[in-house]
Amino acid sequence: MVRRNNRKAATYKLTPNISNWSQIDDLLETINTRLARADKRTLSKHGIDSTDDRLKMENCWKPLTKKVIEMKIKDASGSVERSIKAKSVVASIERNHQNVWNATKTDLKRHEDIVYKEHVDAIFYKDDLNFYVIFVTSDPVIIDHLKLLVGIENIVNINIENNLFSWIYWKYRENNKSISNHYRVPFINAFTGVLEGEAEDDTLLNGKSADVSNLGAIDLHIAVGEHLQSVGIQLEKLNSEKSNALSQLFFKFDHVQSLAVDFKQSIITDAEYTVSDPDGKSEEKNERFRYFSLLIYLNAYIIPKLIDLYSVDEQHFDDEFYEFRVRLANKVFNNLIKHGVGIDKYDALQN
Repeated sequence: MVRRNNRKAATYKLTPNISNWSQIDDLLETINTRLARADKRTLSKHGIDSTDDRLKMENCWKPLTKKVIEMKIKDASGSVERSIKAKSVVASIERNHQNVWNATKTDLKRHEDIVYKEHVDAIFYKDDLNFYVIFVTSDPVIIDHLKLLVGIENIVNINIENNLFSWIYWKYRENNKSISNHYRVPFINAFTGVLEGEAEDDTLLNGKSADVSNLGAIDLHIAVGEHLQSVGIQLEKLNSEKSNALSQLFFKFDHVQSLAVDFKQSIITDAEYTVSDPDGKSEEKNERFRYFSLLIYLNAYIIPKLIDLYSVDEQHFDDEFYEFRVRLANKVFNNLIKHGVGIDKYDALQN
């Protein structure tokens, strides 16, 4: 359920052996069981078996929650550019409370007092070559449980080249905030780290982070040759006349394709989607599915588009980037002299 403007999701590629939707459906039959932690000596003292049913926990997919999402995305001229099929499903993850014992410490609590359930959304989608899964959570423990449900052997971590983030910033600074003919970045901030922990706050997409989050700090970071590992941007996709924005997106992503999106501000008008049950019966497109459509649009279309645009421009970027770093270094130095360290004090430090 979407609770705040910004929420994080983690995306993983599936191995090539997962090649059709029937295999995805088979994965959704997986059930994992484990036991809640309880001190074995105390269990033995009270004659309680370590595999007592009250300690059993189960993780599984909820097949009745499965929905099919089909999306068509138009290019700047209005022609269909991409068709994407996805399936959303809810996972039931059981976790245990820290205290499993009754008040007198002589017996276990009831199962329902030991174990609680969390329901987490997952979205499977396919590009031209591979299947992917989006886990709609930022809890690393939950993500680990979801990976087990999908099968660790089926998971491949995504690793986006760090230069992509420097390229986006370079285009922002050197190309009048334009990434390409039809993509603009009116706003950017950047970070040295990846998205970690809860992302349901408003610091991800503004300049309030304690990390590298204002242009002067980014300039310094790039000037000394350090890599950015994530960016937060407002991205606009323009129509063919460049007069209107077909989509306006506020999001942050990192090199492992974790994603935070501002659900309230982001708007897409170049994509249409339908939601249905597995039998093809149409479903209501509520707020939850609008959020899912944004995640699919960003993960399956926008981020690959940025990677493609970078790949086309990579040689030009490599040729120009060193001079860009030198200009940034001069700018940072001059700002230090002008606003902070006087040239006389700087000269004194060199002696």
